[in-house]
Amino acid sequence: VGAPASSAAPVPTTALAGVTAEAQRAIDEIADGASAVSAQTLTASSDVVAVAAGACTSTALRSLNLYLSCSELRGAQAIATAIERTVSLETLDMEGNRIGAAGAVHIGQALGDNATLTELNLRNNGIGGDGMTEIASGVARNTCLCDLNIDGNAIGVRGAQLLAPALEVNATLRTLNIGTNELGDEGVAALAPALRANAALTTLVLRHNRIGPDGAAALANTLTRSSTLTSLDVSFNKLGDAGVATLLPACAHITTLLVAGNDVGHDGAAAAARALEHNTSLRTLDVHDNFTLHSYLTLADALRRRAAPLELALHELGKGDAEFVRACAREGTLDDAAVFGADGTIVTLLDEHGTDDALAWLHYLLVAARTPQRTATALAARPLAPHVSRLRQLFDGVDNADVPLQPAPLV
Repeated sequence: VGAPASSAAPVPTTALAGVTAEAQRAIDEIADGASAVSAQTLTASSDVVAVAAGACTSTALRSLNLYLSCSELRGAQAIATAIERTVSLETLDMEGNRIGAAGAVHIGQALGDNATLTELNLRNNGIGGDGMTEIASGVARNTCLCDLNIDGNAIGVRGAQLLAPALEVNATLRTLNIGTNELGDEGVAALAPALRANAALTTLVLRHNRIGPDGAAALANTLTRSSTLTSLDVSFNKLGDAGVATLLPACAHITTLLVAGNDVGHDGAAAAARALEHNTSLRTLDVHDNFTLHSYLTLADALRRRAAPLELALHELGKGDAEFVRACAREGTLDDAAVFGADGTIVTLLDEHGTDDALAWLHYLLVAARTPQRTATALAARPLAPHVSRLRQLFDGVDNADVPLQPAPLV
């Protein structure tokens, strides 16, 4: 009599000793010909090594996500080998893999020899300034990478100086994120000549880099000489009024500009308003966490005189904010219930948020988005007695908007 059949599931033929179940799952998926594999938060570099070995031999794998995995140096070496040998991998996410400067050497060397990768995320890896040496060299030699994210690596001025020559010669990179890297004005100045020379880059992220008016001036000089860059994020820096006044007039080709959290006051808002009246390219402008009510109104008045439509983010007012901004952008066709419905953003502004911020939004709707009748209707049922005089001033200031604030509770 033969031995009884086991009820246990068969062990996969690809099973490897010493790897976790998560790593084994990813290895099996790669072996089965998956085009996209996620192996996030692997806790040991041996797991990363095993997954990378599988990626080396796959001809179907297009995307590999190793987010927050513990690559360290050993894992980085294995991933570098996969980058060199792959014939199919296009997207690689290594955010938070702790590869450090030593691991960056291997990744950078492999990047220079790779012919398939189009998107690489190296965010938060502790690369540092010196670690950019081989990364920059790889960018200079690479002929296929389109999107590079090195946010949060403390590369500093040294890293910017190393990256600049690579940007001068790279002809494929379209998006570069170097936010949160302690660049300061000196780092931006180091990058500026390369950005002027580059004819491929369309999106540049420089948020959280302590950039002041001098850095803004360097960027402005770059923008006046570059027609390819269309999206710029300089949020949460130290531009101030002077920086914004210098930067915005140079944005003739920019379609998306993010300047949130830059300590911009009324003088900066006035400068922005003047620039916006003559700018016909800008479609999205994020200025939240900057202005006072008076500054908001100055900007909204400029939008009324502006022929081209603009999506404007004035302030973060809560979870309905994103949809509210998108709705406001559809000038003249604001049908979204998220704005005007019984529970919409507009009818809760004065109830749940600061009066000045709320009135700034209302002014935007009335003057820039030109919706006085619908705005009045949406507000009519709210207990707005404390704010009636301010609201009446807003309505009275709208061209051709003889809209009474009804019903009686508002009188």
